Amino acid sequence: MAARAGAKVVEVRSSHAVMLSQPDEVAAIIKAAAETEATKS
Repeated sequence: MAARAGAKVVEVRSSHAVMLSQPDEVAAIIKAAAETEATKS
C-alpha cells in the first residue's frame, strides 16, 4: 500500500509504543518528512 501511495516507510526498533520509547527518533522522522514536503511546493 505504501508503494502505491508513493510513501516512504521508516522502521524503528522499539516497543509497541514507539513514540513513548523513542521520542527523539520519532521527532526526527517527522521533522525530516515535513522538511521534504516543504521543499516540494
